[in-house]
Amino acid sequence: MAMLSILAVDIPLTLLAASLAVAYLWLKRRNYGLPLPPGPKGWPLIGNVFDMPMSRGWEVYHKWCKELGTGLLYLNATGTKIIVLDTYEDCVALLEKRSAIYSGRMQMPMYQDLMGWDFSFVGADYGNVWRRSRRLAHNSFNSNAVKSFQPLQLKTARKILPQLGENTDIMPLLRHNAGGTILSVTYGLDVQPKNDPFIESAEKAIESLQNIPYPGAYLVDHFHFLKYIPAWLPGAKFKRDANEWRKLTLDMINKPFDALKAEMARGTATPSFAYNLLQKAGYKETKDLYTDTNMRNVSASLYQAGVETVRIFVDIFYGESALTGATRNQTQILLGLCVLTLLSHPDMMEKIQDEIDLVTNGSRLPEFSDEENVPYLKAFIKEALRFWSFVPLSVPHYLSVDDEYKGYFLPADSMIIPNTWAIMHNEKVFVEPYTFNPDRFLTGDNLKEINAHYAASWGFGRRVCPGRFFAAGTMWITLAHILAVYDVKKAKDADGNVIEPNTNLATSVHQRLTLAHLYRVPKRPRH
Repeated sequence: MAMLSILAVDIPLTLLAASLAVAYLWLKRRNYGLPLPPGPKGWPLIGNVFDMPMSRGWEVYHKWCKELGTGLLYLNATGTKIIVLDTYEDCVALLEKRSAIYSGRMQMPMYQDLMGWDFSFVGADYGNVWRRSRRLAHNSFNSNAVKSFQPLQLKTARKILPQLGENTDIMPLLRHNAGGTILSVTYGLDVQPKNDPFIESAEKAIESLQNIPYPGAYLVDHFHFLKYIPAWLPGAKFKRDANEWRKLTLDMINKPFDALKAEMARGTATPSFAYNLLQKAGYKETKDLYTDTNMRNVSASLYQAGVETVRIFVDIFYGESALTGATRNQTQILLGLCVLTLLSHPDMMEKIQDEIDLVTNGSRLPEFSDEENVPYLKAFIKEALRFWSFVPLSVPHYLSVDDEYKGYFLPADSMIIPNTWAIMHNEKVFVEPYTFNPDRFLTGDNLKEINAHYAASWGFGRRVCPGRFFAAGTMWITLAHILAVYDVKKAKDADGNVIEPNTNLATSVHQRLTLAHLYRVPKRPRH
């Protein structure tokens, strides 16, 4: 019944539509006499629907690639063409060196047109709208410009220290502080102690995305003309639902931006990403770039990504259902995985603390200027991102035209999925890849190759994560502050027995783990 309500059609109509779609694709295909990449043999019309893994797909795809002796895997699910890239070399060759045709995104009218998420440049198709938005984001979040946010990152890291203690649950504090950081960086607005209206409006909009269980769940995503039918028409419940969810999306886009403009009119605004955009809007030479719509949309894109991160962060630690939105900022998820790793490797925690103490003499808190002198913490964070591969399958790219590669025909409109997990666990690059070892990023003959593969965790080509420098900085300064003052240790139950954390990760693309009440943060004896 749930699937029927999602599709708003009956099963025979769905099968007919799928059959017509597959027949159409079959008639229009041109393979220029070249074979498709290897893959499991599918069924007529429905293709590989029954082959698609229900869990840990990244491992299944990697297994198939090894069995077939290929770095490219081809699947077809009722007309949806999927190409999995299992190696770093193939990802670079296609997603970077041929980025002009491999930088698109799958278009879903339910998500983008009807629910109003066409504002997000992260999910936008490759084109002029994406270029303008990406340019605005890059100007503020490139490796040099992001340094302007360091005072705010430092303030947030230090704000949390007095709130920690032996029996304090650190995760709600991190969630609240992260939300405040996102609001301040994007709009310069102060977060309320509880029930902040701007964060709540964003969370409600993001919650609506749970109504899209997977790409193409709605028939309108396969037959785009359905988006034009009247909402009152029988069978058009998806239109009526989308109209309600669209209101939530518009609130998330407009409320904080309008609040900032009101503060600017009163002369009380604080510099921020959106504030800087509005300051530049008056210049004639940039008026086409700094339009009200562009500024609202790119600000909301960054804000939404950050707020969604915080929600996933809570999902990880409290076992709630993970969201399935199109974009994820990585900072807080990785922070949680670092905490989990510290519980199992107290020797590494002590090594990080020794480095921090050597730099600060135990008499002050860390600064960003200390980062290069605390190399083990930086290596620890990199290894956590590699080891856990918490985004094991990267957000799909979209191939815009037919292409040829390694003697294979790659059809246009294919979803191109990088298998990040396979890249991060390539035993030819990472010796003993299933062992957590930060030293691999500090010594060895292949450091250049290791760091190149590590960079793949942030994405490829023109779709690389725009907030990666900000995320890395936030990670480093937050952990440096916590470990300078506190230890992270396993908790004990009522009988005094140590509680071992559960490291079994769930099966969603963004893996989950449960940590609540499995750790404590006592103050270090020397402080």
